[in-house]
Amino acid sequence: MFQGRGEAQVIANGWRTDTRAQQERKQKKKTALGPVWASPDVPDNGLPDGKTADEAVKAIEKSREKFAVAKFQQSPVGSPASALHANSELRAYALVQNVLLEKTVVVLWGDHGWHLGDHGLCHKHTDFERATRVPLFFSVPGQETAGCSSAALTEYVDLFPTLADVCGLPNSLGVKGVSFAPLLGNPGRPWKQTAFSQSRRQTLGIGPVMGYSMRIECCRLTLWLTRDAGEEVDAELFDYEKDPAETDNLDKSTAHAKVVADLRAPFARGWRGAVPVRR
Repeated sequence: MFQGRGEAQVIANGWRTDTRAQQERKQKKKTALGPVWASPDVPDNGLPDGKTADEAVKAIEKSREKFAVAKFQQSPVGSPASALHANSELRAYALVQNVLLEKTVVVLWGDHGWHLGDHGLCHKHTDFERATRVPLFFSVPGQETAGCSSAALTEYVDLFPTLADVCGLPNSLGVKGVSFAPLLGNPGRPWKQTAFSQSRRQTLGIGPVMGYSMRIECCRLTLWLTRDAGEEVDAELFDYEKDPAETDNLDKSTAHAKVVADLRAPFARGWRGAVPVRR
């Protein structure tokens, strides 16, 4: 519905959207923010990811003189213009087209999952599987297992140690996490048994709480603790073998009381107790 003119608020399917005046202002600024499902009509660098890409291209451009190129760079004598192109892939994916790829580790991952209506949620910031499980691609030059996948548990805190490991650099900063470089050579080998995540909340009647979650191969245990005193106020247990959509919290189930009790021990040990044995 529209209320007034110019600055009228537009409501569509329960979501607040930009008014025409707001859209015009954003277009002038060449930036855009709006509903999570929006596809704003702005240049790529009108969004944060596009600005990051621009900076990456600038860095590559500055290093162009270091790249090896062909000695013969002219078009063939007598060839028509239609035989050539504008090198669009080179401009868009400079790294793939130059020799850096032969000595560059490439990592592609999502910084978080995303709820699209499941559990009545549309966002991230939860300890549910949908928000904490993401794709992770890791490419190392000369990798013999290229194209293989692994079901092993890894965490974001493992990325820095892994990069340092495969690049032959010392990991002397005392950061959390463990290198999963052994998985690159043997994706099916035994690995860590637990992975951890957390999210914070302001709970009515309780105050600020933190949800600490532990994922193992078959299930997830989440403990909600007060942020000040660390007192447990609630818990969740989800069995992914029987309930992959996390529709039933089994924490209060007497049939799963032993499971919850058994999981509390590795939960208390934390990530240090989950470091895999390298061999």
